[in-house]
Amino acid sequence: MCGGPAQFLHSVRDRYSRNPWQDQSRYFEVWCEKDALSGIFSDALSRYRVTLNIGRGYDGWSSIKCAADRYFWSKDDHDIDTIVLYFGDFDPSGEDMHRSLLERFATLGVYPEVPVAG
Repeated sequence: MCGGPAQFLHSVRDRYSRNPWQDQSRYFEVWCEKDALSGIFSDALSRYRVTLNIGRGYDGWSSIKCAADRYFWSKDDHDIDTIVLYFGDFDPSGEDMHRSLLERFATLGVYPEVPVAG
């Protein structure tokens, strides 16, 4: 062991990362329509290891599939339901995004809760 026990403990401390979701009853992600807001959301969410997905309008199928895989993992491996918090604007595509996300997730067999702001 190079460096002795103190060096070992120091390196373990710096590399240790606890999964913050392991004791939670829900897994959640934040989806944002506008790339211009990504910095604000990243700053707020990164310390909590919350996934941020920037859609830039309608997300492509590869992004939807990757998200569906994460939701399957949270449900199958940990029996945790998923909530997606979607932030968009009120133009026609922004208003339609909620429906589109639910429809495309359902096509892949996942059903996250996507609350509607009211």
